[in-house]
Amino acid sequence: MSAFLGPIHFWLYKKILFQENLIKKLVETAKNNGWDVNGDMYIRYVNEDRRALEELIDQDNIHGWLQNRINDAEERYAFLLAEILRADETRLSLLKETAFEFGKEHKAGKVDATAAYQVFDDLLLNGMPCDRVNVVTSQTAYSLEWEQTQNIHKLYLDEACLDEKIYEDLRLSIMNGVLIDNDLEVVKKREGIFEIRK
Repeated sequence: MSAFLGPIHFWLYKKILFQENLIKKLVETAKNNGWDVNGDMYIRYVNEDRRALEELIDQDNIHGWLQNRINDAEERYAFLLAEILRADETRLSLLKETAFEFGKEHKAGKVDATAAYQVFDDLLLNGMPCDRVNVVTSQTAYSLEWEQTQNIHKLYLDEACLDEKIYEDLRLSIMNGVLIDNDLEVVKKREGIFEIRK
């Protein structure tokens, strides 16, 4: 990455903030449902710092700072989910509802499958751009399929002892919330293969 702040850094920071806002929304769900037994989830999991990137970032280590911020957000997200679900796995259905509603807050408007994929790419955190996690494998007027070439989130999920399916279920809920105004849906076709379709 560049030694100077450029559009790609602001784009990545926006994705980090999207995940930070998701974490905050899930903590609110936990508090509202009495799952925050010790009353400290907010302190442990929510990062409220929303200052402009140029005020926060280490200009001498742009790549390293962004990578550390991604690691931190991913780790807190995984451990939050693990803590909520460890006590009661039936809570997942409400977490999925929360994720869907969060997606609706960022709805794409009327879009086709190609534009929908771009919206997801602009919102969802998938490591650093150089990781090239998602690759479009087929595209028609009505659908778009992509392959997740690596599970960039697995490290954090394993660390938190969280099932990958939970992470995927919540992400699919978010994406389908984003598409609320469309006759499109996002589905997992098979391991590592996802599709936006009518």
